[in-house]
Amino acid sequence: MDLSNRTVLVIDQGLYVHIAEKLAESFGRVLYYCNGWRSAFPVSERFNIGAGIDGIERISNAWEYIDDADLIVFPDTYFGGEQQYLRRQGKRVWGSGHAELLELYRDELKTVMKSAGLPVGRYEIVTGIEALRAYLKDNPGVYVKGNVFRGDVETFRNRNWVVTQPLLDDLASRLGPRQSSTVFVVEDPIEGVETGYDGACIDGRFPALASFGYEAKDAGYVGKVVDYHELPAALREVNARLAPAMAALGCRSFYSTEVRVGADRQPYLMDPAMRAGSPPSEAYIELFSNWDELIWAGANGEVAQLRPAAAYAAEIVLRSEWAREHFLALDIPRSVSRFIKVHGHCRIDGRDYAAPLGIREVGAAIGLGDSLEDAVGAALEHAEAVAGLELEFDRNALNAAMEAVAQGREFGIDW
Repeated sequence: MDLSNRTVLVIDQGLYVHIAEKLAESFGRVLYYCNGWRSAFPVSERFNIGAGIDGIERISNAWEYIDDADLIVFPDTYFGGEQQYLRRQGKRVWGSGHAELLELYRDELKTVMKSAGLPVGRYEIVTGIEALRAYLKDNPGVYVKGNVFRGDVETFRNRNWVVTQPLLDDLASRLGPRQSSTVFVVEDPIEGVETGYDGACIDGRFPALASFGYEAKDAGYVGKVVDYHELPAALREVNARLAPAMAALGCRSFYSTEVRVGADRQPYLMDPAMRAGSPPSEAYIELFSNWDELIWAGANGEVAQLRPAAAYAAEIVLRSEWAREHFLALDIPRSVSRFIKVHGHCRIDGRDYAAPLGIREVGAAIGLGDSLEDAVGAALEHAEAVAGLELEFDRNALNAAMEAVAQGREFGIDW
């Protein structure tokens, strides 16, 4: 497919510059807008994201370019209303639409899961910090999740009250008057192994080729290409049961799941990512060679087929505490640049930077191979080639992911 005379507009929040960089390989013009730089007192950090990168034109106002775009890509959530509006105007839009609600509202997801006939583990809806304190004192080991505002609270585990109490004290202070009305979903742990589907969903349909894999939380990922009908049954069941809701809500998007399978062999959906998850999007954007064709067709409600560039992928998360609040200068050798995906990526005076996004995860090093061992070895080699202030990665993360592969076999998940 020749897209060299087409313009694509990517509307992002800074995490997914690597999606725009991939599309720049085939589209004639790639416009990139990072939402969030505008405020009453704007700063230049997020404004710089996407700047200076070959093939990408960083813009300051997406709406000035809507009419120029043949395709509009939303790799992240929080833009469902804009996507539906643009579709009503006849625009070709890639994004999860209102299906983003399945990820953003954990309490509503439970209702959808029950209606769809999916198993649901024990959980409680708790409103307010004081009620959460009381519940956690008596329930060690549970997981706590919030709705919508990931910057307020990410998922955490209540190991014990002594450890958790300072976290809740800090959260109460930051929430201020909202602490009494904030809703939390508190889940009992489910013993077993966690795996997930990683690919796309177009109006409740899925490409004939996909990948699935295992994540070492916030540290690494390993994935494998399979025919869709050869996916683990647990992953196919989750997709099949959620498909009607995703179709009704306008999902034409990247899509990943986290599904826990235990001794009962039941598929417990822990979280869906109605976006380009991180990981594994840094890996699968290279694992398949024709995302441009799938996105172009999918944005129009058509399901194209993915072509694999390799059989396996591995990803190592790169981290730097310095990068939370500062531009991180990165020395990336040209020989490995294809395999290094940077959040907040920009290039200033010829040097690569990760602009600060308030997180220590600055991107990932990936590896591809015809065997899992080859992919893991390549990812480690690529990670070691990159230099940056306080830049680090967990060398054992991929070992943990590979151990999960072996554990998955014990629960009926073939690899």
